[in-house]
Amino acid sequence: MNVLFIYTNIKGFHEDTYSFGLASIVSIAKKNNYNTKVILVKTQDEYQNVLDEIQSFKPGVAAFTSVSSQFIYVKELASLIKSRFPSIITVCGGIHPTLFPDCLLEAPALDGIFIGEGEYSFIEFLEKLKNGGTYFEIDNFGYAIDGKIRINRLKPLIQNLDELPFPDRET
Repeated sequence: MNVLFIYTNIKGFHEDTYSFGLASIVSIAKKNNYNTKVILVKTQDEYQNVLDEIQSFKPGVAAFTSVSSQFIYVKELASLIKSRFPSIITVCGGIHPTLFPDCLLEAPALDGIFIGEGEYSFIEFLEKLKNGGTYFEIDNFGYAIDGKIRINRLKPLIQNLDELPFPDRET
C-alpha cells in the first residue's frame, strides 16, 4: 500500500522546519514495507501539486501532521483530496489533534486522528486497512460518529526510543 504523508508549512516562520514525529512515522512505515512519499506544502498554490502526486502515486492513505497554525490548511487539503479521491483514507496526527481532538468536528473530510505517540498505532492502522479490517478501535485513534468524538485508549509511552528506526527526513 502507498502512503502519502503531507506536511504543511504555509506562512510558516522556519523554512527548514520538518516534523520529527512525521519523520519517525515515515521511518516505521518504511520498515514495515509500506511505500511512502512525503510532500511538503509551503503555499496554498501548491495544493494542485498534492492532487497531482495523488494521481500518480495512488496512495491508499493521505496522512497529515499538524500544529494549530496549520490545521486550517490540513482541513482545506483534506477536503480537496476527498472531493477528488473519495476512497482515500485521510488522517491527521501531531500536536494539534493531540491537544484538541474536537478539531475533527471541524474537518469532516478527515476520517480520523492520531493522538499522542502514533508510531505503533499507525502501523496497526495500515495493517487493518491492508487486510480489509476496520481501524476504528485502534489505540491512540479518534474519530467522529454522530457529531461526537470517540477517543480510543492510549498506548503506554514508548520507553526505549532506540527500538524505533532512525527518523526518515527524505521528501
